[in-house]
Amino acid sequence: MLLSYLFIGYRILRISENSPCSNVGLEIFFDYIIQIDDLKLLDSSKRTYDNFIEKIKLHENKELTLDIYNCRYDKIKKVKVIPGKWEGNGLLGIHISYEFLNALNEGVRILEILENSPAYQSQLIEYEDFIIGYDKGIFRNQDEFMSYINMNNIIKENSHDKKVLFNTILYVYNYKHENIRKVQIQLNDSWGGKGLLGCNVATGYLHKIPPCQIKDKEEKENINLKESFSSSHIKNNESESNNYKKEHMDITKVNDLEIVLLNDSVGKNTNNINKYRIK
Repeated sequence: MLLSYLFIGYRILRISENSPCSNVGLEIFFDYIIQIDDLKLLDSSKRTYDNFIEKIKLHENKELTLDIYNCRYDKIKKVKVIPGKWEGNGLLGIHISYEFLNALNEGVRILEILENSPAYQSQLIEYEDFIIGYDKGIFRNQDEFMSYINMNNIIKENSHDKKVLFNTILYVYNYKHENIRKVQIQLNDSWGGKGLLGCNVATGYLHKIPPCQIKDKEEKENINLKESFSSSHIKNNESESNNYKKEHMDITKVNDLEIVLLNDSVGKNTNNINKYRIK
């Protein structure tokens, strides 16, 4: 797991449907952009981000290669995409945030599920499933997930005078099947038990997402790529911590800049970047 200690990159928080990036093999939560074409994304500076944006603009309607580090496989994959205008904002249709590669320590694990509860009806699988996001972003921990639930906890009265809550789509990762699926769930407090979901959830060291199993052949195919990126990031890692405050200020400017140039939003949670760093 050497890469997880060295790398920082643009984490993919959301992929818009029917966008240029919607069918190229990217996934939310686990994927980080670490290189675009020949540009390695070694830091969170405004200069690096400007170069990142310029690469995308120069490749409008042309094939562009993204080097993606996937945390659950601990490997690098090359993804081909053609940036361009579509029905939404931006040229790629993704929302990103510059973060440390800490995905396996995040997410919300499903524990015991009560019978006939919303979690039960939605066929969530206890102890195997991790809730990792929703249609507009990801959940790094239980607090973010509960904030989302509470924010949308607006009870309405229907014609039968029953309390109902909102329907939502959750992105769920199952570590045994090693796949991400969309789960539609109706949160409510009238299913006959306690809670809106009807299940226990947890985060923390005892509930980390297990890494995927990789065949030896696949690992060998990525050795050269890993060594190449590792050497670059080892040199950059020392200056990263010293320049963090300055770079963090640049990120704020980057957020404003992206709205104008690309509209592929960089997340605004960079205050937590040290919190998620693996030391």
